[in-house]
Amino acid sequence: MFASHRFALGLLALMGGIALVFGTMNLGPRALIPALALLLIGVLALAGLYMQQPNEARILTLFGRYSGSDRREGLRWANPLMIKRKISLRSRNLNAPILKVNDKRGNPVEISAAVVWRVQDTARAVFEVDDYEAYVRIQAEAAIRAADLAAEFTTRFPTHAKATAVREQRQQLLSSAVRRGDTSRLAQLDTVEAEMHADPKLDAEGKFRLRMQTVDRKAGLKQSEGMAAMLEEFEKGARALQKEFPERKEVFEMLYAVAMRSEGAKAAALAREIAASGAEPQVKEAAAVLLKKSERVGKPLDIQFTALDGRKVDLAKLKGKVVLIDFWATWCGPCVAEIPHIKATYEKLNPKGFEVIGISLDDDKAALQAMVKHKQLPWPQHFESEKDENRYAKEYGVSSIPTMWLVDKKGKLRDLNGGRDLAAKVEKLLGE
Repeated sequence: MFASHRFALGLLALMGGIALVFGTMNLGPRALIPALALLLIGVLALAGLYMQQPNEARILTLFGRYSGSDRREGLRWANPLMIKRKISLRSRNLNAPILKVNDKRGNPVEISAAVVWRVQDTARAVFEVDDYEAYVRIQAEAAIRAADLAAEFTTRFPTHAKATAVREQRQQLLSSAVRRGDTSRLAQLDTVEAEMHADPKLDAEGKFRLRMQTVDRKAGLKQSEGMAAMLEEFEKGARALQKEFPERKEVFEMLYAVAMRSEGAKAAALAREIAASGAEPQVKEAAAVLLKKSERVGKPLDIQFTALDGRKVDLAKLKGKVVLIDFWATWCGPCVAEIPHIKATYEKLNPKGFEVIGISLDDDKAALQAMVKHKQLPWPQHFESEKDENRYAKEYGVSSIPTMWLVDKKGKLRDLNGGRDLAAKVEKLLGE
C-alpha cells in the first residue's frame, strides 16, 4: 500500500476514533472500546510515516535487527516500531588538513588533498564503523601521508633493495586515495604505475596485474556517468590488455563480466566471441549459457506452476501486463537487499499493469514461507520440493542470483538485466 494511502487511512481512523470517543455520551460505554481501538490504529499508522528527500536513505532496524535500507524519495511508511536512521547519499567534499612533511632535501613542505566522496553501502557505513565521516577523513589523511613518505623514500634511495616494494606500496596507497575520491592524485598514480611497469625487476605477472588494476580503476571513475559508460571503459581496457598480453586467458573473464551486464545484441556478440575463444573451459561454458539466454530475448517463456500459496500461475495468461521474473532465494543476501526496490516498483506500477513472479531457489520451504510473510511479498512464489532441482533455473540456465528478467506486454522476454533501473524500464515497457 502506498504511504499516501496509509496516511489517509490513519487520518480517517484517528478522526473516527475521536468522533466515537465524543459520541460515547450518546452511544453508551460499549462504543468506547472500538473508539479507543480506532484511535490507536490511527496513531500507529501516522507514526510510521516519514518524508524522505532525494539522495537520502533510512536505515531500518527492529529490536536491534537490521531490516533493510529505504532509498525511495517522497512520503514513506515503515513499521512504527522500527528505528529509522537518516543517512545522506549526497556527494561531499573533504578538504583534508594541511600536513607538514619534509622533501628529499629536508625542506619542510605542506601537502593536502580535496576528496569527493559519497556513501554507497548504507548498512556498512552505519554498522561497521562508529563514525563513517571520521573514518573517511582519517583514511584519506593516512593514505596521503603514507604515499608521500613512500615517494620520498624511493626518490632518495632508488636502488635500495626495498625500493620496489615501497613503490608498490605507494601505488596501493595512491590507488586507495583515488578510490575514495581524491582524483587530484591521479597524475601521481599514473606516474608511479609507469615507473613500476618500466622496472626490469617487475616480472610479466606483476605487469599484467598492474595493468588490470589500472583498467578496473579507470572503469570505476566512470561511475558517475552510469553503468553503460563503466562497461564501455572496462571493455576498452580489456581489449588493450588482450593486445599487450595475448596469452592471458583472464582477459576473457573480463569480457565475460561485460557480457553479463550488457543487453541484447551486445551481450550475445561478446558471449559468442568468448564461447569460440581460447578461454578456460568453465568460462567458455558460462559464455555458451549466456549466449543461449541472450538468444531467448524476443521470444516467449513457458512458465506455469502452482504457487506457494496455492495460486495458479501461467505467464502466457498475463499478456497485456509487464512481468518481472525474479530468480532469488532467502539465503542470498543481494536478493533480499533487492526486495525493497522490487516492492516499491510493484506498489507504484501494479495498478498500471506490472506483475512479479518469484522463482525461489530455496530448498527449505519453511524458510521461504517465513520470508514471504515477514517481507509481506504479495506476488506468487514458485518452489520445488526439497529433493528437486529448480526446473526453471535449470531450463533457462540461471546459475547465479539475483537474476531478474522482464517480459513485455506481448509475453516476450525483453531484458535479462531487469533489476537495473527497474522502475524506469517497467514504465517504458508499459508505455509500449
